[in-house]
Amino acid sequence: MVADLIRLKWQLLRNSVKRSPWQIVGLVIGLLYGLFIVGTAVAGLIALRAWSDVEALRTGYVLAGALLVLGWVLLPLLAFGNDPTLDPARFATFAIPTRPFVIGMTLAALVGIPGVASALVMAATVVTWSRSVPAAAVGLIAAPIALFTMVVAGRLASTALARVMQSRRGRDLTVFVTLILAIGFGPIISVLTSGSFALGLARLRTVADVVAWTPLGWAFAAPADAAGGALGIALVRLVLAVAFLAGLLVLWGRALRAATENPFATVTERTTVRGDGLGWFGRLPATPTGAIAARMLTYWRRDPRFVSGALLTPFIPLFLLIPYFTTGRRDPTMLLAMAPFGCFLLGWSEHNNVAYDSTAFWSEVAAGVSGVADRLGRLVPSLVLFVPMAVGYSLLSASMTGRWALLPGLIGLSFGIGGAGYGMSMVMSAVKPYPVPSPGDSPFATPTGAVGITFAVQSIGSAIMLALASPLIVLAVLSLMGQDWAIWALLGLGLVLGPVYFLVGLRIGAARFDSRAPELLATLNVAR
Repeated sequence: MVADLIRLKWQLLRNSVKRSPWQIVGLVIGLLYGLFIVGTAVAGLIALRAWSDVEALRTGYVLAGALLVLGWVLLPLLAFGNDPTLDPARFATFAIPTRPFVIGMTLAALVGIPGVASALVMAATVVTWSRSVPAAAVGLIAAPIALFTMVVAGRLASTALARVMQSRRGRDLTVFVTLILAIGFGPIISVLTSGSFALGLARLRTVADVVAWTPLGWAFAAPADAAGGALGIALVRLVLAVAFLAGLLVLWGRALRAATENPFATVTERTTVRGDGLGWFGRLPATPTGAIAARMLTYWRRDPRFVSGALLTPFIPLFLLIPYFTTGRRDPTMLLAMAPFGCFLLGWSEHNNVAYDSTAFWSEVAAGVSGVADRLGRLVPSLVLFVPMAVGYSLLSASMTGRWALLPGLIGLSFGIGGAGYGMSMVMSAVKPYPVPSPGDSPFATPTGAVGITFAVQSIGSAIMLALASPLIVLAVLSLMGQDWAIWALLGLGLVLGPVYFLVGLRIGAARFDSRAPELLATLNVAR
């Protein structure tokens, strides 16, 4: 059974790249990017074997290892999502014993770019700690323990949270915790690294000592302790790491059993119906644009795939306050970027909105909805936030920095970048939608092999936005350098280019939508 699960994962991974040439392109891009990162990390770890300062190496290794474990837990949930081929609910009709199911799912999770990359990095750590026979022996045992701890912790977190996210209260709580973690990470790093180099290093060593006695650091601190001569402490930490991994396997076994025994379990919530029960459909005009806008507003309120973005995006620019208040040197340039950065996110985030309709997109194709109605209707929720964010964050930046003279330029830059983002998104979403979680699936899932194409399309969209906004960026730099004429030129050019980019993107995107709506539906069917 274990071998069958591994073969199944490998076959599904191979089949995923046969769906379209874009899948192959995305996979190649992901492989090249992963090879560069992994190659650099492996070469660095091998080179560190000759580094004489074992204490400093221990500090960096323990902290990096703890972050790697957290990355396996958090990044799949917040960024790319989990592989749905490993969704336990898909195996509900098979009577698989728990033990081989857990082992097979764990090993199958290593089949893919993240798993192979982590395995290569952990293998290189064995070379790093081969300074003595005891250190090499402990490192050889600790490396696979650390690797499987990452994998099992990540899979356990996603399995548990997938069920929590079935309720609206669970989704809201998850977003709130994510927001707290995102806000708290910046100040912690800034406080630890502020001051002199010696003081920052001392703080990091203190943190590493604490982390070394936590589950995040047991497997990473053990070989470092053995290399430093503390073999007894290394063995204690190694035993603790094994016990922690065993506990994770037990918990994941229970989560897998619950997911397969009752895969369609839902959380009952009390719903209050107000008015005529039509929601946004009864409040907006009875036109194609109004209907699509009502559907998107309903998504933003009820669909877990949209809830996190709707709650977080308006507050993300506030994260720029963190380095401003937590570092010794307060650079006002960071505060002045809040409004343009927020408008960049609003425009850029709409570049794949068609993909979230999945096969339900057929209703638009069958109804013959025009490209203009579709393009405009999908942007209504984002456009509602755009003007308050552009003006509000510009006023906040000017008031906090005291540079009121830059306010016109900030507004012009924000409108220009936002218009460029919306124009790009209206074209990109009609040209190349890439796979996203299907309605009803776990919001943390993403189709196999989609990481590469996701990265490629997002990078292309960002590059297009920056190219369109380059004249505005040049004027913004001149404004910061004290050129007063550039401030008003930035206001005028931004208020002109923003709408122009929007209208041009609307025209091109609508034309592409009208000419290839059936092809878009076929693409969404293939991407399921």
